[in-house]
Amino acid sequence: MVIDFVDKVVLVTGSSGGFGLATAEAFLELGASVMLNGTKPQKLETALEGLKDRFENVEARVADISTSAGVEDLIDETQQRFKSIDILINNAGIAQNTAFLEISETQWDGVLDTNLKGSFLTSQAFAKQAIGSGRGGKIVNILSGNYLWTRAGSAHYSSSKAALEMLTRSMAIELGPHRINVNGVAPGLMDLARRGGRGPAQAFVDIYLKDVPMGRIGHVEDVTGAVLFMASPQADFITGSTILVDGGYAAGRVDLPLAPPPEG
Repeated sequence: MVIDFVDKVVLVTGSSGGFGLATAEAFLELGASVMLNGTKPQKLETALEGLKDRFENVEARVADISTSAGVEDLIDETQQRFKSIDILINNAGIAQNTAFLEISETQWDGVLDTNLKGSFLTSQAFAKQAIGSGRGGKIVNILSGNYLWTRAGSAHYSSSKAALEMLTRSMAIELGPHRINVNGVAPGLMDLARRGGRGPAQAFVDIYLKDVPMGRIGHVEDVTGAVLFMASPQADFITGSTILVDGGYAAGRVDLPLAPPPEG
């Protein structure tokens, strides 16, 4: 199976660093034209310069996707630069660790506005242009294993990802007739340190790994591979689905002993 994205235009939100930037780079390596996006001008410019050394078909736009004005600007700029948009990767997100009783309204709104509302607004704008052009397209929402399970300190984050998973299904139902596939990719715990992000605390990793059948946390490449597949023609008949990339963490608890046979 050979995957390439020659003649495809990909918009990756939240791509000034970490997993988003790695995803943009993966598409570029397979021939796509890519629009980067972020909210921090200097960080985004640094990311763009790093890619321009190797790729000509990449641009960047500062825009806040949690507002309709920001999304409109981003979509318009991408179309002006590349004429069309074939693939949308909703990667922009905020992850915070705050006890439920201490989450402020501002924190709650910030997480939900970016993780859920931002994906809604960007997907809606993308879908309208895709329907208008008659080209169809692909939307891949970056979820998290937290859409299935949660932990202390992540009430706002887990809620946003669970809602985004349901939005993925809802969009798939309504956009399918227009040849727009909508799917999700849900990473488990990942090591982003090699990509300029923050690696997870070792104490947390040690606890987490007790329930990972594969025995390690994820690499960026594990997840970009799933994203590339979902955005490719090989996934043309897949929509409304989510791929878990978590080494089996969500499958169940590894460290529980075999249950004894029932008595009697």
